[in-house]
Amino acid sequence: MTTTSPLHLMELFAERAAAGDVEALLAVHEPDAVFEPQSGTVLRGTAQIREALTGFAAMRPTIEYTGEAGRVIVDDIALVSNTWTMTGHLPARASTATAG
Repeated sequence: MTTTSPLHLMELFAERAAAGDVEALLAVHEPDAVFEPQSGTVLRGTAQIREALTGFAAMRPTIEYTGEAGRVIVDDIALVSNTWTMTGHLPARASTATAG
């Protein structure tokens, strides 16, 4: 997976999440990636990440990035921390909103 910047990576993640495409979401992660979907929950590797992203992608969320909290780039690997808002679309036209 080639991206042009950490922001491009975030845009791809948002686009793929809105499409509900779990495999495309996984494609932006290295096979041994570490993913922290919420504070204190650490997932390692694509099998654990896939499990978390499956329910997430089912909401077909709309994600907007509101700022970058930090980043570290080494060679072709980026660690990105950012602030965001998300609206998840639930069954029966309900929705849920959150930010982080």
